[in-house]
Amino acid sequence: MLATSERIRVQHGQPEALLWHLMTDPEPCDGDCDFHAIACSDEEGITLPGPAREVPLDLDRPGQRWCPACLAAAQNIAHRERSSHQPAPASSARHDRSPAAKLPARGGCAS
Repeated sequence: MLATSERIRVQHGQPEALLWHLMTDPEPCDGDCDFHAIACSDEEGITLPGPAREVPLDLDRPGQRWCPACLAAAQNIAHRERSSHQPAPASSARHDRSPAAKLPARGGCAS
């Protein structure tokens, strides 16, 4: 999932950690951005962020973790994407033998 990082300081002499946030920016990041909107806040974001990165939902790297709210939002998106890519049940396609029955439905298309 495309995410941007926030450096957080950990107490007691521990090194900095990276907290990953799900980006909500509509434009792609070229690594030269001043601000990234994030899923866990309507008002706050990451200022002077590093480049956006693909971060696995099951992130398991020392010193890195997902923001809990952003992880939940990313998991919901991934679930919706998986659900929308599932093929139609074979029983419904079996009855309609027209070529149009084999094509995926067009969502949101007015033409």
